[in-house]
Amino acid sequence: MTNREFWNACQATNWQFENSEQHETWLAGTEAMKRLVSKIQNDPKKQNIYDDFHAYNFSGPAYGTPKASKPVKPDAVSEIAVDNLIAKLESE
Repeated sequence: MTNREFWNACQATNWQFENSEQHETWLAGTEAMKRLVSKIQNDPKKQNIYDDFHAYNFSGPAYGTPKASKPVKPDAVSEIAVDNLIAKLESE
């Protein structure tokens, strides 16, 4: 999963599922969060994206903190360039 795809998955996740009064929503949210976290796999960039989304979703007046900025979507072009560079370095 690319960092951009991971960002999209974080964007689509219901981060407030624990506040739901419906058990089905809570269960679905718990499973979705487990899948999301499993995609991090010791990848610092994905961990940063996850942490940024967590901060964004759990900040603001309701939490007694300033509202965190919405995470910026990774640039697909730079991801491809980095992937190509890594592949080149690994082949040397």
